[in-house]
Amino acid sequence: MGNEKQEIVAPFGVLVPTWEASWAGRVFGITERGLMGLFLAGTQKGDLISVFHGVKVPFSMMAEIDGEGQGRETGYFTLVGPAYVHGIMDGSVFDQGCEASRMFKLK
Repeated sequence: MGNEKQEIVAPFGVLVPTWEASWAGRVFGITERGLMGLFLAGTQKGDLISVFHGVKVPFSMMAEIDGEGQGRETGYFTLVGPAYVHGIMDGSVFDQGCEASRMFKLK
């Protein structure tokens, strides 16, 4: 019986550092549609999660707001970085029927 415990604990001991490394610099979040994900620490509430044809991971994008205090989007976006969003990885969102395609001006 003592060996069984060691067999279970040993692989778990390897898993924890790997798990911690995958979370480094990321935060947990939930999209407006209720999908859970891991996002780069720079991602903020209100950022857009975008999926691009041919790319396996979604990306967080921050809308640029005009500098004149109007609070309006300029039409430009800053790419924050890749994200993990459960349910839309590997382009699977295109099989689920998604919103209309949209062009982005990246700054």
